[in-house]
Amino acid sequence: MKKVIFLLCLGVSFLLSSCENSVEVQYPIVDPSGVLGSTDPVPNKPKPWMEGIYTVESGASVFGKQVVLKWNKNTLSIFSSKNGGYAVLQGGVLDSVFYFEGYWRFRTSTETGAVGMQISKVEGGTRLLQKDSTSGEIILRGSFGNGNQPKNTEVILKFLRPFSDFVKQTKFHILAHRGGGRNSDYLGVSENTLEILKQAEGYGANGVEIDVKLSSDGVPFIYHDNDINLRTTQKGVLWGNIEQFTWPLISAYITLKNGEKIPH
Repeated sequence: MKKVIFLLCLGVSFLLSSCENSVEVQYPIVDPSGVLGSTDPVPNKPKPWMEGIYTVESGASVFGKQVVLKWNKNTLSIFSSKNGGYAVLQGGVLDSVFYFEGYWRFRTSTETGAVGMQISKVEGGTRLLQKDSTSGEIILRGSFGNGNQPKNTEVILKFLRPFSDFVKQTKFHILAHRGGGRNSDYLGVSENTLEILKQAEGYGANGVEIDVKLSSDGVPFIYHDNDINLRTTQKGVLWGNIEQFTWPLISAYITLKNGEKIPH
């Protein structure tokens, strides 16, 4: 029989508290000038023409050498291989100019900042709105900041090539790992929870990956690790392989890193 540890907490209330995850990401103020409020929504027609691989002509300190652009409904996502970086932007069109405002983040740290970009009329704006043309140069120009600093560093993204025919002819999914991110990403909610699932679309995802376990009395629940540990949970009275406990014990005595209960 495998050993199961159940720690009885007799008045020792500090076991139920946690000072983990004290670091909070300070997201920047996006679009402080309200430019998007004066624009029309980006039409669906040109969105696929914008998707693909872009070279980073300026702004490599955040975006690296190349990035991938992908639309998800009204959200434009930019993905970089540099520090697991990404940007999430909302867009609008005014007088054949495309405007984008949002934020960038490094997944491997708490670094973030505001970012704003434009596609001018002559660098792709007018052409993208023409329904009979998909060829030609597309350039996004703008700037980004660090933390709550103003956007004062130049960024230029130049269209390199579209996605391959194989990618375009199949379903392209951006999956949010563990529902939207890891606990170490400091997203304000715990991984594999209903709370993080609600945020996944805001990260540019159109699908999620979650992990399901089975309690000893046959109840499926969402949890990543095999054991109960301080990476995923606050200090509590249960310890050991989580699937060796019944659901009533799991639901009553385990609190996740950011204060949520385990969903099932």
